[in-house]
Amino acid sequence: MRSMFAAASLKLAANKSQSALARAVVTLTKDSNCVLTSLDLSGCPKLTALPEAATNWTQLTSLNLSNCRRLTALPEGAANWTQLTSLNLSDCYELTALPEGAANWTQLTTLNLS
Repeated sequence: MRSMFAAASLKLAANKSQSALARAVVTLTKDSNCVLTSLDLSGCPKLTALPEAATNWTQLTSLNLSNCRRLTALPEGAANWTQLTSLNLSDCYELTALPEGAANWTQLTTLNLS
């Protein structure tokens, strides 16, 4: 059984490389014993999608994707984000819908779609 490290908050805002972003997030959430609770990817101009590891972010409480203007969709696995309380999707112009699993975000108190 894996032991868990303390909860982690990761800020990769304004990162220009989508591949570097994906590697950092996957490494933190999959290859380590860290539990991701807060993630800030705001202003990442090349981000078109979140990595598959996003399905495993079951303890995520805060996600900031503002100004990720090329982001086209959130993963269907986002239904697992049942602890999510804050989601910022402002200026995500290519994002046209939330995943069906968004109904599972019963803890969500702040949603920014401006």
